[in-house]
Amino acid sequence: KLDASKPIPPEYAAIVIYAPKYTIPDDELYHIDQYLLSGGTVIAMVENYDVALQAFSEETVKKMNPFDPNTPQPKPEFNSITPEFHNLNRLLGRYGVTVEDNLVADGTQNGQVFMLYTDPQTGIPYNKGFNYPLLPATDDLDRGHPLVRTLQQAMMPYSSSISIDKVEGQDVTALPLIQSSADSVLLPIDKGEPPTGDATAKPVEVDFPLEPEGLMEYVKKAKKDGPHALAVELAGTFHSAFEESEIPQPKAEEGKDVQTDPATKEPEHIAKGEGRLLVISSALALPPLSTERIFRGLKPFAVDPNSGDAILPEMRLINIMKIRSIRNQQAQQSAGPLVLQTFRWGAQPRKLSQVEAKHNEFRPIDTLEEGTRNQVVLLFVGVIPLLVLFGGFLAWLFRRLRQRKLAPRVRQLQKSTSGGQS
Repeated sequence: KLDASKPIPPEYAAIVIYAPKYTIPDDELYHIDQYLLSGGTVIAMVENYDVALQAFSEETVKKMNPFDPNTPQPKPEFNSITPEFHNLNRLLGRYGVTVEDNLVADGTQNGQVFMLYTDPQTGIPYNKGFNYPLLPATDDLDRGHPLVRTLQQAMMPYSSSISIDKVEGQDVTALPLIQSSADSVLLPIDKGEPPTGDATAKPVEVDFPLEPEGLMEYVKKAKKDGPHALAVELAGTFHSAFEESEIPQPKAEEGKDVQTDPATKEPEHIAKGEGRLLVISSALALPPLSTERIFRGLKPFAVDPNSGDAILPEMRLINIMKIRSIRNQQAQQSAGPLVLQTFRWGAQPRKLSQVEAKHNEFRPIDTLEEGTRNQVVLLFVGVIPLLVLFGGFLAWLFRRLRQRKLAPRVRQLQKSTSGGQS
């Protein structure tokens, strides 16, 4: 894990900002900005909403007494959308990209979620796959770009649209690498007011159903407004996002001077510089596991053991590691190649990653006819071994003839040598 509260060394091949859930401090945003302008590669994977399907409700858990047998036990049947109040758009917007407050839904090209379903005939519950519009799967990829040109398709779970704006005086090229299909639909969502202090964000009400069959029907009736950019690369000369705002001052450790301590002394401010920025509007179904997320809003030494807060961290772990993994198992598998390609692209030198083939040509291996295959087998099984044996026999015969030819001379030399000694 990178400590962005300190200057980021430009020697790092790339840094990844993965699905921030809370406000990023100004000093960390500034160091990310300066790293980008020093020639670095920044990958921002943004998730604006946490979609939970058949999960445990935190509000219900908080109200229960875990040691009271008369307290109704919570069930994993809660569907919700919870906004993520990060401030990454404050940085991205200065470069010309914004991850909008919406979710992209696609009723035709999508993946499946696995929901707990009870068979009406047998009464046996099991996890059944349902096509889910909030898992858009698209083949609208920039085939000329090394990051996505080898992918057949890209699944972008719970993604938002990305808007691109031209920043005056900034020489940056913006390339939409992944776009949703023309049949996709934008679902705007009002985030409401952000929580204060250590409070956690609460689920918001939406104008559409979250369960798969209801959402599918809703999306198919909605007006199609695709395609929408879901992944964008920006490359070129960026202007610092802090040109018109106060540059955060470094924080010195106790007993140390900010100006003289090498650990806290800031490098000279970079006003503009070349870099690469990749923005992906999805967390790609990776589990958002962190201590901050598990214990957010809780004070361990002040938790009432008779309240639901005592088991809230456990419920959050179950929601993230078990329930979410089951629901999004196909999305995790499908998004895996894009995750690997993203990290591989970020680690490559910029000039090397831009080397591209002029065109792609499909050249399948020719299938041999049965007669030709038999001839090839005979050649390798019968003819070639016989040739090797024959070559060995010739070598042995040549060696024997040479020995016989040299034998008289050897005997003559032996006689002359023995005569001289006597």
